[in-house]
Amino acid sequence: MDIQTKVDRLGELLNTAYSIDQEVSAIKAELKDLASILGPKTPFQGTRFIAIVSETERKSTDWKTIVADLKVPQKTIEKYTTVGRSQRIDVKDYVF
Repeated sequence: MDIQTKVDRLGELLNTAYSIDQEVSAIKAELKDLASILGPKTPFQGTRFIAIVSETERKSTDWKTIVADLKVPQKTIEKYTTVGRSQRIDVKDYVF
């Protein structure tokens, strides 16, 4: 398979995945809404699958605000900061 064919296939797959993600998100939102009425752990039964909405509680700390409130110097922040590297591929429709 040449590179043009691979790029086109990638674009097709990403379009399909996006459509699927949209549908999945809509169904999940509907089930979450129903669970908020019926209560968490209510089983939703299909003919092949069962879905159960779980609720969890999480705690998060606003480190930026803590650093600002404590007036931590920029050099100290840099001392404990790491920089990572990542790559990303953007695929867009290309019409001749």
